[in-house]
Amino acid sequence: MSGRGDLGRTLALFRRFSAGQRRAFVAAAMMLALEAATAVYQPTLLGALINFLKDHRSWSIAGFTPAPGTTIQVLALAIIAVTAVNSLADSLAEISLAKCGRAIGYNLRVALFGHLQKLSLAFHLRRRTGDVLTRITSDVQALEEFVVNSVSDLAGSFLLLA
Repeated sequence: MSGRGDLGRTLALFRRFSAGQRRAFVAAAMMLALEAATAVYQPTLLGALINFLKDHRSWSIAGFTPAPGTTIQVLALAIIAVTAVNSLADSLAEISLAKCGRAIGYNLRVALFGHLQKLSLAFHLRRRTGDVLTRITSDVQALEEFVVNSVSDLAGSFLLLA
């Protein structure tokens, strides 16, 4: 039961500190979905090319069947286009998530340093200043790195499986 409470608190904190970044998160999610769709479709195109070269099986998409003499060129262009869209979607998702991660880190730092200023003088006398600042800085940096690096991998893998 405590796991749900922790998850709820974690999501509430992300919601609080990601204010103003929701569009960027949605854009990143859309780009990750497009990347997953193109990653799934790439092997289909390669399989169609191999089947055409091996057995001269025709290939069609949405009612369009290229002429036998141009099938290889059309499939090669389709493979290149799908790969380019996949790479572009991945890059745009990474850029968007990096922007979101930096904004969350900034908002979190502002809140933490504001909280530190409100603490009593006795608290600051008991703690070494360098330790508190180092801990805050490294923890926020770890959160930023998680958003930038791990969220795209987790969400992309989940979308690919779906």
